[in-house]
Amino acid sequence: MATLYLNPEGILYPRRPILCADDARVLSANVALFDGVLAEFPSTQIVLHSWLVYEVGYHQAVGMLSPLAQERIIGATVPGNRICPFRHSSKPTRREWLRADLKRRHPPYPVLLDTDAHQVLPSLIEYSLIICEWITTPLEGDAAALCELLQEVERPCTSTPPTKSLSRQEDCSKFLAG
Repeated sequence: MATLYLNPEGILYPRRPILCADDARVLSANVALFDGVLAEFPSTQIVLHSWLVYEVGYHQAVGMLSPLAQERIIGATVPGNRICPFRHSSKPTRREWLRADLKRRHPPYPVLLDTDAHQVLPSLIEYSLIICEWITTPLEGDAAALCELLQEVERPCTSTPPTKSLSRQEDCSKFLAG
């Protein structure tokens, strides 16, 4: 069973205000594509890996997802904060949250779906799909790549991890160089 660490910002809902009808159309198409992937892999669990959990709270962040995605949520990499989102003097990084969550949960098959290549831990390079495009077109190719990655990790009774990396580092080299 795969545990999908999901950053939905920029994929399933915007990182910026929706400026035109095309943005809303693309987001709607991406939600449908993602729900199709979830329907194909019914044992996949989701852990939210998003700043919104920290900023607006866990329940509100979960509520922004489709009902099918909401059913699969098993938690978040960071607890929601209902009081003051930035009360700490040093702000932790999402990468630190991911590392701590992996250590705490010990998921057998973690998979990362994100828009920020800086979030990929060395142990997850082979299990990551980084979507670098801003919301401009529906992500059919990325949905197919996610299906392929989940199929690799959910192969029954295999003792070896997947060998094919679907991390789009070649497309994101400018982010990884920094």
